[in-house]
Amino acid sequence: MPTGPEGEKRPAGVIGNAVTVIRIATGEEREDHGVAPAKNKTAQELGRAGGRKCAESMTPERRAEIAKKAAAKRWKNLEWRLSALTAKSTETIIAEGQTSA
Repeated sequence: MPTGPEGEKRPAGVIGNAVTVIRIATGEEREDHGVAPAKNKTAQELGRAGGRKCAESMTPERRAEIAKKAAAKRWKNLEWRLSALTAKSTETIIAEGQTSA
């Protein structure tokens, strides 16, 4: 029997898989993902400390450069979202701005 990404047993056939999905959706069967893998606390602490150490060893100019690059990425994302507005929404915004002035 095939296993899912978490090692859980899954039906091999398409029909069997569909039946399992329906049973999970209707609450007849629980979706079992197994036990979550334990996280290594020492590795977590080292990762946090590594970031701090890296930032401490950088010059203020380099930190500013990285911060500017990150801000530019965030603004690019925002511009993309704003450009997704429809023309009607844009016209509405413009019309509201003109009537309130």
